Amino acid sequence: MTGKTYGLSRQFLLTLRRCLTVYGVVLAVGLLLFVPLCYQSVMLGYTGSSAIVFPGINDVEYYFRILLIFTAMAWQWFFFGTALCHGVSRKSYMKATAISAAVVPLAMSVLYLAARFIVIATGTAMCYEKSDGCRLSGPFYAHLSEQFLYAWERLPSDAFSAWGATYSKALAAGPLFVGLKFFSLMLAYAAIGTLVGAVLAWLANKGIWAAAIAIVAFWYAAQQLSSSMSMLLYVPKMQMVGAFFKRGTAQNRLVQAMSGRVVSYTADGVEIGTYVVWIPLAESLVLFALCMWIVWMLTKRREIHPARQRG
Repeated sequence: MTGKTYGLSRQFLLTLRRCLTVYGVVLAVGLLLFVPLCYQSVMLGYTGSSAIVFPGINDVEYYFRILLIFTAMAWQWFFFGTALCHGVSRKSYMKATAISAAVVPLAMSVLYLAARFIVIATGTAMCYEKSDGCRLSGPFYAHLSEQFLYAWERLPSDAFSAWGATYSKALAAGPLFVGLKFFSLMLAYAAIGTLVGAVLAWLANKGIWAAAIAIVAFWYAAQQLSSSMSMLLYVPKMQMVGAFFKRGTAQNRLVQAMSGRVVSYTADGVEIGTYVVWIPLAESLVLFALCMWIVWMLTKRREIHPARQRG
């Protein structure tokens, strides 16, 4: 017995199966909870952007971001020692981690597009009435991804009249671009969760619990702040940061370009946002590679607790 299967070690295949199972179980439970929550929120009338009243409900990007990040963190925190105790090498563990963190977002994107197609085809979708095609505003709402159904968006000069936006005709390849954007988001979330989990586990292993707790607290504060970015515009000490979210500034143009929305302005102040999905896709791939490299550097230096080592 060589312990190899088509060039792949049994250790690697076993670890990969376990990692995919962890992701699968968490996401399946999350989906089972998401469906009734969507139905309940629709019955209550909280759909689309108004779903912020109940964060995570109806917004698949936000909802599955949380699940992906914490599942990736849990895999790094709870399963590393068990894997090594069962004879899995660090290299096999890292390969399984990276492949799972890429395969799961891809599978989620395919499932999202399939669900999107089904609700539209069956006539149960609620579409944003001011857009060509069907930009979902009910269950399976995904604002950041759905924008890529269109080539461009025009916003009037009044910064507070976003509801008056007009869009191009829906692109024939729009659903594909939506899926690519959704994939780029999920891939970035999985990479960040893996990195945060590896850093926290490494710090805890070194006995630096205070630093680990501080990172969690800082990350939570950043999450809370990101949900209320408009507040930055009214906090004097935050003016520098707030400039990144103030319409028309160079910083804001940079942030929007990084999200795939390239902004330009006409002479009368009308904002034209051109959607380029390849920008966020390339960024997510670079981020993924960077996070996996850092995690590998940490993994090579991580140790398991002496009490769990084989005698």
